[in-house]
Amino acid sequence: MLPLTADWQMELERGPDWVFIRLLSSEESGWQGAGLAEALWNVMQTQMASRLVLHMDHVSMLRSEMLGELVRLHKRIHARGGLLRLCGLSPSNQQVLQLSQLSNLIPCYGSREEAVLGHRPGNPR
Repeated sequence: MLPLTADWQMELERGPDWVFIRLLSSEESGWQGAGLAEALWNVMQTQMASRLVLHMDHVSMLRSEMLGELVRLHKRIHARGGLLRLCGLSPSNQQVLQLSQLSNLIPCYGSREEAVLGHRPGNPR
């Protein structure tokens, strides 16, 4: 585990053309979202990558602060021709993403492999 922000740690893996980050919170009940987008962007720059898959399986609840950070990160990555994809969201967090009308902007996939391929079962590529 590597520190990401004061509230978040990460597991980092590098693949061909992609960076994979699993978000881990040390104290999610008191989580503050400030700086997450910037910290993730800095990791991408350090890794010289423009494509990011965020593993969200350890995020118990998507809060509005985190949604805002994800939107900021998406805009920054997209403006430079990159991709941001999520995987491993719980069913309740998938619903939060859909209700906030962000599921088309920031797609969520069942697994890392599906995220890399851009394939969601039941949906054409």
